[in-house]
Amino acid sequence: MRLQAKLALALVPLIALPLLASGWLSWSYSGADLQRKAEQSLDTALHRVEQATEALLENANASLDLLAIAPETERYARSNNPEDRYSLFQSPLLKLFQDYRRTYPEYLMVRFLMPDGREDARAAGVVSGVIGVDSAVEAALLKQAPTPESQLLDQENDSLIFYRPVRLSLGYSDATEGPYRLRGFIALTVSLAGLYAQVSELRPNLGWLFLVSRDGQLLFGAGDAAAAGHAAVADDALLARILEIATSAEAPQLDPIKIDWDGGHRLLQARPVGAGLTAVALLPADALLEPLQELALKIVAITLASGLLLTLVLYLSLRRLVLTPLAQLRKAAQAIGAGSLTPAIDVRSNDEMGLLADDVREMGQRLSTYRKQIEDLAFNDQLTGLPNRHLIRELLQTHLQHCQAAGEGLAVLLFDLDNFKQINDNLGHASGDRLLRILAERFRTELDVEALRGRSQLARFGGDQLLLLIGGLLDSDESARVAERILTETAKPFDLGVGHYVVTASVGVAEFPRDANNAEGLIRCADLAMYRAKADGRNTYRFFSPDLDTKASERLLLEHRLRLAVAERAFQVYYQPLFTIEGMQIAGFEALLRWTDPELGAISPARFIPIAEHTGLIEELGDWVMREVCAQLARWAAVGLKTVPVAINISPLQLLRGSLIERLEGYLQQFQLAPSQLHVEITESVLMDISPINSARLEALAELGIALHIDDFGTGYSSINYLRRFKIDCIKIDRSFVSDMCTCDEDRALVAAMIAMAKALGMHVVAEGIETQAQRDLLHELGCDIGQGYLFARPCGAAEALRFLARRAEATEPVVLAAEGAEGAEADEAVD
Repeated sequence: MRLQAKLALALVPLIALPLLASGWLSWSYSGADLQRKAEQSLDTALHRVEQATEALLENANASLDLLAIAPETERYARSNNPEDRYSLFQSPLLKLFQDYRRTYPEYLMVRFLMPDGREDARAAGVVSGVIGVDSAVEAALLKQAPTPESQLLDQENDSLIFYRPVRLSLGYSDATEGPYRLRGFIALTVSLAGLYAQVSELRPNLGWLFLVSRDGQLLFGAGDAAAAGHAAVADDALLARILEIATSAEAPQLDPIKIDWDGGHRLLQARPVGAGLTAVALLPADALLEPLQELALKIVAITLASGLLLTLVLYLSLRRLVLTPLAQLRKAAQAIGAGSLTPAIDVRSNDEMGLLADDVREMGQRLSTYRKQIEDLAFNDQLTGLPNRHLIRELLQTHLQHCQAAGEGLAVLLFDLDNFKQINDNLGHASGDRLLRILAERFRTELDVEALRGRSQLARFGGDQLLLLIGGLLDSDESARVAERILTETAKPFDLGVGHYVVTASVGVAEFPRDANNAEGLIRCADLAMYRAKADGRNTYRFFSPDLDTKASERLLLEHRLRLAVAERAFQVYYQPLFTIEGMQIAGFEALLRWTDPELGAISPARFIPIAEHTGLIEELGDWVMREVCAQLARWAAVGLKTVPVAINISPLQLLRGSLIERLEGYLQQFQLAPSQLHVEITESVLMDISPINSARLEALAELGIALHIDDFGTGYSSINYLRRFKIDCIKIDRSFVSDMCTCDEDRALVAAMIAMAKALGMHVVAEGIETQAQRDLLHELGCDIGQGYLFARPCGAAEALRFLARRAEATEPVVLAAEGAEGAEADEAVD
């Protein structure tokens, strides 16, 4: 027998007669109080529904705002090439959408719509495949430039669809100034199921609560009448009248009114709650017949005797049926909260309390299962079964404490696969995962020997990195022996199902207490040593040394200072003159970038240019150099001097980004320069890694009329086919060949061959690093056109370069050469 029936059998005989006797007295006094309570209940329910709806709208609009400005959305929206958009940018965009869906389960679907309303990307759950919206209605809304209040109601799927336009500037550097263009829309479909659940909880006690759309359709109902389903409720003629009232113009000001429905008096109140929805609340006007204070005074004499008896019966009954079981369930809940998920619960009955006890037992068992699964996910790598990064840090800290107490040594070995990306790119991630599983099993087998058992722990540190810690080092060479064995195992072929493949690894080794005395320090030292192993040729191991830490700190400081210098434009452009070998007349300049930091002093381009390329600052820095050179050419022309071409070095990253041609063309127009006044230099290695896109950009340079020079020729092993394919105007022979050509027959032969090849292909030749008269004479003999180096002139500022141009205009005498070998032959890197 259920608990409700047991309590009814115990209480009905005791309270029925007193209540019947006092009922007729309470009726006359309850009317006014009932009306007040009912109105308060209606107003409270509608207000809370309005709050719930506003919260749903605010969350959805906030998510749309974040999605619309997310970098993934911007990259996807900016892409004008459908093939690039789908292959390069759609996956990060869909991952962003799915992350939001996982964070907010009520988000059924996130879509990216093109400006014409066409759907271009969608992230939806399994059940969301049927969710749709009237395309004509959606297209009409999008034409109106949706605002944060724009949304569509999908009644069929009980959801709201929000829209947000994605407007972006025409260029990446124009973020703070127009113009902007509509690139598409973010559409977010939000389920109303959560709102319906809150409506069910918020309905007035013993009453009804409905949600009605703007067109008068019933969306959801909570209460006794709504429990029969929407169809039954919609057939009610009176409810149709209620919906008409709810959607009328007077609804926002509608005070509670009394109507007759379902055989009784009802109070009705309606209120718009946002998103085109109106909440309608109904409450029985005469159902809450609870005793008031005046009624209690009149019936106290009647109920006093039965109250005493009722108190005793209730106490005994509730103690046996409710209080004792609840006490046990409370202890069980406390035990579960304390971590004991399967407590003993001595409640065995067939009523609601027994069912509740069964649910608590089942909840504890499920929590125990879930905790094991969560711990496994949190501390173990699902692919290899090894401890993950989080767990290995804790294990390393535990081993360190033990080694510190025992006075023992400990080693950390960080393994990074050298060419793992090629496996993933060429064979797919499934093959890469299989390789990692095989590698982990090999390592486990190799470490499962008596000498290392119990002292070593292997973990997947992330991606293609494995971390091994060895406690209680036997001697200083043990970590080296283990690293060599692991490298040998790694280099064995892997059977990936589609063939046998070989990969290698680079290993960094750090030891306690020599290198660091904490877990983070040891991992950092091992990481620095691993990168040293990669720099030393890979497929090897290196131990940490203090100079690695010093270099890392210096590089970090240099990167920080470089960012400040780029922001403040704290650079100078120097100009190194180029002279004709035969007539010694100035033929042009090469723009050289120089940086003197207030704290670090003069810094060589060989140090800061690689950092600028690695951090992406090279694009902004290179753009500044182009503009500065164009501005300087304009200033020289303004004083009436005939200028000579200036060569600007272009980083491969600038060529890759795609805006180089537009920027050069813009600067030429801005400063009214002819394309022949600029030369562009690229390194020979760029030709070796040319893509169809970059090939088109090089051809566009030639079409613009800007001469293309190949810098450091002879060091990049370029193919002659590339020299023929592109319109190359000039090659620059690297200084490494020029410096020894007078004493080395091989270098002389190479220089002669390069000059002959260039002449055969109709190209000019510039020799770099000329420092002696003998080098100049030999180059003249071999037919070289132009030279640059300390023999002719050192790099100089714009004012000194202006004097070179002035002497060129005033005199026809050859330029007097500098002293041979003056101040050595320090390389002047011509990099932008």
